[in-house]
Amino acid sequence: MFILINSIFGIIGQLTKSIVLSEISNYWYLFLVVVIGGHIGNYLNLKIFPTRFLALITSILVLLVAIRIGIKLFL
Repeated sequence: MFILINSIFGIIGQLTKSIVLSEISNYWYLFLVVVIGGHIGNYLNLKIFPTRFLALITSILVLLVAIRIGIKLFL
């Protein structure tokens, strides 16, 4: 639910920029990819991978992104 609400407000924020409205038609296919990826991720979460494994993978990804942002910020 958090990701959904965050994504909706992120889209609303991007749509307030005038340049985004003229270029939105170039990226319509990304919406389809996100929906398909969400369904695949939900299936993997419910049927294949245990919750603890997915929590571990997610935490590793968050740490890697935080380190990458930190490196770009301070170097």
